[in-house]
Amino acid sequence: MNTRMILIVDDEPTSLELMDYILRKNHFKTILASKADEAFGLLKDQRPDLIILDLIMPDMHGTEICKKLKSDPATKDIPVLFVSAMVAEKEIEAGFKAGAAGYIFKPFETSAVLAKIEEILKT
Repeated sequence: MNTRMILIVDDEPTSLELMDYILRKNHFKTILASKADEAFGLLKDQRPDLIILDLIMPDMHGTEICKKLKSDPATKDIPVLFVSAMVAEKEIEAGFKAGAAGYIFKPFETSAVLAKIEEILKT
């Protein structure tokens, strides 16, 4: 049984619910946020093993969220996996420069999501 916890941050309710369903079905614990400030609030009390973060958020761009996470000693070691419909090379590069551990592109396949998570967490 998987006891890993993953924070999913996505402003699109359908994407958030789908990712939550996939992860729960595969025995991950999940916590959900639809805004950056909500995610930062959750991180005050909880330490997920991974953060799955939408690149395009309404209140703060995903790369900025990632930079903020990586600059905080309390969250700097939590891997960040971006999920996005954007495939522009400059966006991908900016994400990795911000500290991302990887990317998943929308629409995503369940097997690809799980393989990338396993790769990052070495489960």
